[in-house]
Amino acid sequence: MKKLGENEILMKKYNFVIVGKNPDYIPDNQNRFFDINTIEQNINTSTIGLTIECLKKSVLTIGSQSAIPNISLLFGVHALEWGHQKHLHTVVYNIRRTKVTFLDDHKYQIKPEIIYNEMLKILK
Repeated sequence: MKKLGENEILMKKYNFVIVGKNPDYIPDNQNRFFDINTIEQNINTSTIGLTIECLKKSVLTIGSQSAIPNISLLFGVHALEWGHQKHLHTVVYNIRRTKVTFLDDHKYQIKPEIIYNEMLKILK
């Protein structure tokens, strides 16, 4: 399977931003993506503020059913989500009726290839 960082077309066309905290994700050891965790922060820094500014300029948010994909829906940003609460995350929390691609995954064991292929469909 081709990985995101190896897809030259996507890497040239889009800037990919990692928004998450250790140990919930594994940082890219080749620094191919902008990692919000690399921003030097101080007492006046708002992590959610940084996240919102990134979301305002985004075309797609990818993640399991959680706050960040839900916040992106408020900004009209298409979300690719997976989890076990489809109705909540596609209807109830999606008050602006933003486009959502939701993959049922009750055990949170979805294969990365499935997410990657869905992302490719959305970005075409």
